[in-house]
Amino acid sequence: MRIKCNIGTTLLFSLLVSASALATSMSPIGRWITYDLDRTPRSEVQIYATGNTLSGKIVKLLNPAKGTKLDPKCTNCEGALKGKPQVGLVVITGLKREGDKWTGGKIVNADDGKVYDCEISLDETGKILHFRGYQGLPVFGKTIEWDRVGAPKAAQTPAKALNKAGKAK
Repeated sequence: MRIKCNIGTTLLFSLLVSASALATSMSPIGRWITYDLDRTPRSEVQIYATGNTLSGKIVKLLNPAKGTKLDPKCTNCEGALKGKPQVGLVVITGLKREGDKWTGGKIVNADDGKVYDCEISLDETGKILHFRGYQGLPVFGKTIEWDRVGAPKAAQTPAKALNKAGKAK
């Protein structure tokens, strides 16, 4: 009887640990490789919790354009972000969980200073983040896939920007 109890306890513990690991992998918290619409790696963004919302900051720039400074500033940003270095800049704020996605956020384009609405969701593996930026209504935006740092890269596949109806272009 004691052996059965120990096996049952071990099995239950294993299930709880597995569920905890799955829940962690299904969170957008972590580092992500961002891409331009042509699937050129752009930056690494760290998504983190701030109270009951998620925020994101640029932690590394990838493939800077020729002729750009090594430490570019957000010269076109407004307010407190104006003139700040792009690396370290908090560019995503206010994402709130709504079912299986995070909505209601804002993102600042560090190149031109424009602010967009945004929402994110994860694929079933938790390794690909679907980032949707838009103005006004999500239907008028674009979705770009970001790869979790350390996950196998999807960069060998064609760009996966989606059109307004959510279908691949």
